[in-house]
Amino acid sequence: MIVLLLSVGMVAFSPVAAIDIPYHHTWIDMTNGAFWSNLSSGGLNQSYYVKYDSGGNQIHITNSPLVSAGQVNHNYTASGSESGTFYLADNGGRGFNDDLVLMVAVQHPVPSGFSLGINASGYRWQPTAVLNQVPAKSDLHYVNGAVNQYFTASNFSEYTSQDQKPNSVAGYDIFDGQGTSTDPSYDVSFIDLNLGDLGSNYTVKYADSLINNGTVKVDYNVTGLTSGGEDIPLAYNVYAWCNQSNAGKGISWTNALSTTGASGLDINNPYE
Repeated sequence: MIVLLLSVGMVAFSPVAAIDIPYHHTWIDMTNGAFWSNLSSGGLNQSYYVKYDSGGNQIHITNSPLVSAGQVNHNYTASGSESGTFYLADNGGRGFNDDLVLMVAVQHPVPSGFSLGINASGYRWQPTAVLNQVPAKSDLHYVNGAVNQYFTASNFSEYTSQDQKPNSVAGYDIFDGQGTSTDPSYDVSFIDLNLGDLGSNYTVKYADSLINNGTVKVDYNVTGLTSGGEDIPLAYNVYAWCNQSNAGKGISWTNALSTTGASGLDINNPYE
């Protein structure tokens, strides 16, 4: 049984205007606030910079912490409700990311009765200022329920009617198999998970001794994923932020879709 001990209060951030998301070189607001705002210094201290001139092959969504390369999973529900678990894994050369962000996309407009519970658990550490330095094992702290709250339609009101996700190229898919389709469009929310990940790459010598192999575990519970008798699509994507890397400070990595090395999770995918 998946247990979500979720807060029922309002989240930290209440957006005021809809924004079209540039595909890169832009600040992205976190709907629950940016955990590392003191290091990011973006916007109103609740955003991260999406630099993203390359990347897409090191962070993955997977149904097992033992499968770091991930896979694409398509789920379907006729009830408008689903719960489950996935993991966010790293198999890139650097071997770690200081913070992970979950991007959730729901077909526009998000139903008024929509609710998404997220409970994320994993490791946290103080990001180093040294380029590509893997955190010492002694500096890691495992946090159960680093994010443990509900998100509703109001959390999707800033980034509405999107047809691409931030990436190194324009027009990149939100859903696996989307291709050049711009209909339907999607309302998007970015949730800071307040946790980093440690990868299976040889640079992290101790990863296989960590809980869930250093991945971030995400339990979810979604309800209200229906409107007018129709099933509503939802997709999860992941982004990685690093304080110091060859790509600089910011977000430069996401899970690949519709290509070699793809990984992701969606519900009621309209392109399958």
